[in-house]
Amino acid sequence: MKIYDGPPTSLWQKLCERPTLDLAQLEETISEVFGKVAANGDQALIDYTREFDKVTLDTVVFERVSETAKLVPHSLAKAIDRAYESIQQFHRAQVATVTSTTVETYPGVTCWRESRAIEKVGLYVPGGSAPLFSTALMLGIPAQLAGCAEIVLCTPPLPDGSVHPAVCYVAELIGATTVA
Repeated sequence: MKIYDGPPTSLWQKLCERPTLDLAQLEETISEVFGKVAANGDQALIDYTREFDKVTLDTVVFERVSETAKLVPHSLAKAIDRAYESIQQFHRAQVATVTSTTVETYPGVTCWRESRAIEKVGLYVPGGSAPLFSTALMLGIPAQLAGCAEIVLCTPPLPDGSVHPAVCYVAELIGATTVA
């Protein structure tokens, strides 16, 4: 890491620039990934997991959710339960106050908000060195309250191919039907 201490103002603009990606290259890569997944299904996902995460899987579905969730230390489980209750309370209040809202944003232009549960939802939970099980709570509780019949939680695997115990614990709380 290069450290700058009191750089000249002529460098400030350059130092504050965020790294950018070539949009055309990014779209080409995304198209390639989608194409391989469409053509090869789960095998493409297994191949990409081996390439990017350096983990070899037999299947993309993690089957040991319940047993892995039991590995969460009691103190962490208690904290997750408390967060679950608070987040659920917040979102439950939203459900109770949902009404159809119509707004005329410009003469003749009417916009509205309508809440409608969807049957299936996919949740992405970042993993790696710091699995963000809080993301599973924030995404999964609204889906659970909305009555989604299928909640698929996707997260990168740990080096041994498993899923972090706290992510599994939350998957059980939110009623995830699949963890992949």
